[in-house]
Amino acid sequence: RRPAEGAFEYVVEGTTPGGDRAAARAVIEQWEQAGATWYNEANWQIPDGADKKAVLLERIRQGPPR
Repeated sequence: RRPAEGAFEYVVEGTTPGGDRAAARAVIEQWEQAGATWYNEANWQIPDGADKKAVLLERIRQGPPR
């Protein structure tokens, strides 16, 4: 049990467009302004039949939105 005082960490999960840094940053900024302290990039929408490992590695190579 945590004390009643102190700050919370707010974690948000979603997907940003890795090929468009401005659009990705716009997604992150909305959560940042709402008070989120962490953003977890999670792609749960990879189509069946796609090479999931390749899709995820490509997104990792694109780097975080900055």
